[in-house]
Amino acid sequence: YQRRVRVFEQDHRLLSKCAVRFQVQSGGSLDVDLDIYDPTGTVIYTQRQQTAGTAVFQIEEDGAYRVCFGQRYSSSGEKSVELDIDCDGSKQKLQPIEGALEADDVEDVAGLLELLREELVAVKKEQRYIVKRAKTHSRTAASTNGRVLYWSIAEAVMLVSVGVFQIYWMRRFLETRRKI
Repeated sequence: YQRRVRVFEQDHRLLSKCAVRFQVQSGGSLDVDLDIYDPTGTVIYTQRQQTAGTAVFQIEEDGAYRVCFGQRYSSSGEKSVELDIDCDGSKQKLQPIEGALEADDVEDVAGLLELLREELVAVKKEQRYIVKRAKTHSRTAASTNGRVLYWSIAEAVMLVSVGVFQIYWMRRFLETRRKI
């Protein structure tokens, strides 16, 4: 077994912020380590032994940001991790329509529309994350219910077997044997 670190790089140009969402889907004890490095190699975010999480950080320098997953503290083998990296930075300037509104009104509406767009994108991403999480928990619950069912059947079989054995043994023990 070899403890490995998986690295994902993404190049950014002074965007406002990035969000990294992750959830361990399968493998071992379902925990990983997360480190995020800026283009200079400085650690800007760290989490240890987490099953899921969200890291939000500001982009302050141009260059490639590294998101590294590892299992330094885990003794398990392969793990499957769901990863979503969202970086906000696509700002579009709306142009005023001649004679329709004043320039200040257009800028106010444009700002509100941009804020609404950002919030809708965040809600959409959060909903996707929640659906993925619900599916994972549903699979875990189904697996657990299956195990409970099999153990309950085994327990019932053992109980009936012990009861039959006790009846047989008691009859044999209390049986009177006559010799003529």
